[in-house]
Amino acid sequence: MKRSNSNGDRSDEKQKQTKAERIDEILQLSQVNMAHELRKLVDSANAPIFGIDTFGRVNEWNFKTAEITGYTREEAFDKPLVQTFIAPRFRESVQDVLEKALKGIETANYELEFDTKTNETRFLLVNASTRRDIDNHIVGGK
Repeated sequence: MKRSNSNGDRSDEKQKQTKAERIDEILQLSQVNMAHELRKLVDSANAPIFGIDTFGRVNEWNFKTAEITGYTREEAFDKPLVQTFIAPRFRESVQDVLEKALKGIETANYELEFDTKTNETRFLLVNASTRRDIDNHIVGGK
C-alpha cells in the first residue's frame, strides 16, 4: 500500500505554480516584444500615420507625419487634431469623418489639408479607420 506524502504533494504544487508563473512571464515578454515591433513598424512606415483618442486628441504621430508637417511627436501629442493641424476649410468635413470612425464607420481615400509648422499646406489622401482595444471597444481613430 502506497502512502501519500504531504511534502511531495506540496513540492508538486510549488513546481506547478512556478511553471505557471514562468509561462506568464514568457507571455508578457512576448507581448512586450510584439508591441515594440509594432511601434517600430508604425514609426518607420513610409506613409504618414496619425491617430486620435476618443476626444479627438493626437495619440499617434509617426516619423513620416512629423516630416510632412514639421511638428514632432512631442509637439503634436495630446493636441486636438482638427483644430490644431487641419486647414480651416477642411475642419468640418474632417471632423465628420473622424466622428464616424469613432462610431465604427471607416472612410477610405479622403483628402485633407494639413497646416505645417512653417505655415505651408500639405495635401494628404488618407483613410480613417477605427482603433479598438483587445475587448473590441473603440478607443480612437487613425
